[in-house]
Amino acid sequence: MQLSRPSEITIGALGCIRFQAGRYLYVGSAKRGWDARIARHMAPEKKLRWHVDYLTTHPQVVLQRAWMSEQDQECVTAQQLLLLPGVEVALPRMGASDCQCAAHCMRATHILSVRHRLKTLHYQLWQPPTKRSS
Repeated sequence: MQLSRPSEITIGALGCIRFQAGRYLYVGSAKRGWDARIARHMAPEKKLRWHVDYLTTHPQVVLQRAWMSEQDQECVTAQQLLLLPGVEVALPRMGASDCQCAAHCMRATHILSVRHRLKTLHYQLWQPPTKRSS
């Protein structure tokens, strides 16, 4: 996600949070239905259910791409990304209310190292499923 300018965004019960301009990452999981889950996150309008929904529906946020892994490694991925230079917690515990991670939402200034790490963790760039014509 790219936030074009500093913005105050209400993140559900967490309240109004000031986010710096820049690129943000969110690490999530789905036990099944990856395509539907990612498509939902990429949709500009949706019911606000998860912390990340408040970011992805903000008018100053542009959704850029999504990566997926067949493995259930949400926490490992968040922890690995936070070890990279230029990756920091966007808001403590955001997206990580059900685990012990520092956060699953991060701000990143060195996106190439993030892409490299995702590839070493066997992530692939997500492509929306093609619609079949009837």
